[in-house]
Amino acid sequence: MKPLWIAILFLQCQLSFAWFAEPRLFPADRLAKSLLEAIKEKPKDAENFYRLGRVYYLAFHNQSYLVPAYWDSDNEKPEFTDAWRDEGFERWARWNEASQNILPQMNLESEDELSESQKDQFYVTVRKSADSLKEVGWEPERIDAQLALDFAEKAVKSFEYAIQLNVDNGLYRLGLASVQEEAADFLQKNSTSTLNIPRNLSSITKDQIYNNYLQAFVLSEPEDRKLDGIPPGGLEAIVSAEAARACLRLGPQTNEEQRRFSDHIKKLESIKSWSITPILITPPNLPNLSPALAPDTHVSFDIEGFGREAKWPWVKPETGILVWDPLEEGKIESGRQLFGNYTWQIFWRDGFEPLQRLDDDSNGALEGNELEGLAIWRDRNGDGISDRTEVEPVRSIGVKAIHVDGIEGVDSILCRRGGVLLDSGEELDLWDWMVEPLALLHQTDKFTHNVK
Repeated sequence: MKPLWIAILFLQCQLSFAWFAEPRLFPADRLAKSLLEAIKEKPKDAENFYRLGRVYYLAFHNQSYLVPAYWDSDNEKPEFTDAWRDEGFERWARWNEASQNILPQMNLESEDELSESQKDQFYVTVRKSADSLKEVGWEPERIDAQLALDFAEKAVKSFEYAIQLNVDNGLYRLGLASVQEEAADFLQKNSTSTLNIPRNLSSITKDQIYNNYLQAFVLSEPEDRKLDGIPPGGLEAIVSAEAARACLRLGPQTNEEQRRFSDHIKKLESIKSWSITPILITPPNLPNLSPALAPDTHVSFDIEGFGREAKWPWVKPETGILVWDPLEEGKIESGRQLFGNYTWQIFWRDGFEPLQRLDDDSNGALEGNELEGLAIWRDRNGDGISDRTEVEPVRSIGVKAIHVDGIEGVDSILCRRGGVLLDSGEELDLWDWMVEPLALLHQTDKFTHNVK
């Protein structure tokens, strides 16, 4: 049985190394200690209990004592990426292992000690080392079944406390139902004769799980029906959709409930997705963005960055797409490497917002070393597949500065006239391209959730 997980809260992450934007792995008890201290100060803050539940949930699901998070100090609340999934967690674990191996070689104990001049080379070296670990089949150390169950017990308690403090929050209820379902599945798959099963896990029933999903649906449906667009990530990002899918899968108790869930999902599926907004670079003074686009060219490039198979509109061969290519490999595989809504696997309002995170001196433009890692992709053959000849580092082609602020312009599209300054004195324009899929090629019925 495939466990159903928690829908996401899109939280903007505050990162010390924003241009890098990778989470680190922290011991679960250290993250929990910070949140417990916050709870001690604000015992009525339901969100802190919910975050605590997520810490324990991540540790349980990944069966790891280490939890991926964005966290700079004990005085801040940890933020979580979508790396709770098996593949994502293993990727961050390889990164953590590589960085821990390389830091001593630099006579450093932590990444916080890196100087500005050391950062670029450090992250390039770590990425190569992490790739090597993947090639040799390295895997992170896992905790035993008993400790995993202990984390599940704490996750259930934390979500229950959050619900007690805010009974009207559907997301909290969905979190509880999800960990209960996975814990029940875990107990079915593992021998329980040698395990000390926590009481709040041994008493879980299918009806209890179903009712929690049902409550999550009832609490979230009214607001979700008001949505005028599906957020990035599709229905997986909507609490009521996830809860409805779970109820349908577990088996609705009445025909009326089944119709209600099915009708709600159909309604949400009929809503257009929010536009994806990668930044394009064009010649100056175009009347609008249309001359830069290729209306008859459709590609399967994963502009969203979520791995959904879809056909997308595309750009003309001479139109530049601003991309993140710190290793200068020329290999652009998804919207995670574009400057749009999902750059670095973090959600942004538009393509200019992640650019602003690279502006170390906050002068409104990227210059000098701030341009490192940026490249322009011109898909000269229009196939939606990059190669080294099409992706060029911005500094190698004479880019002197890139402005990081967009202004609403033609057709309500954010743009920046003269946003790119070349060494020659020539200026190019930046556009935040609002693009929507032409058609989904495959819609899976197996939904997974991002824990946020």
